Amino acid sequence: MTGDATAAPVPGAADGAPAYRWLGHGTVFLPGPPRLLVDPWRRQGAGPRADAVLVTQDAIDHCAPDDVAAALAPAAPVLAPGRAAALLRPELGERVRTVAPGDRVVVGD
Repeated sequence: MTGDATAAPVPGAADGAPAYRWLGHGTVFLPGPPRLLVDPWRRQGAGPRADAVLVTQDAIDHCAPDDVAAALAPAAPVLAPGRAAALLRPELGERVRTVAPGDRVVVGD
């Protein structure tokens, strides 16, 4: 399967448009707004830029600093649990926000 092969409509999505797009492995793009990318890894080409990136764990196939950086729109935050945030912070600095289950984060305007 390719990353563009799976797009699933979600009940309530406008005009039956996909509410998310699977891009391969654990990577999912939610077009928003705001645009959210979950666990970017080994993205080929330009791909969508995200208003925020959510990293779910510290495994390299979910938390690769270069892949996360390439996915970010200017000034977009990275949301990650403690260990993942610690791994990303040396390269991405203050853009990394540590989050925990149940946290609510406002992204965008």
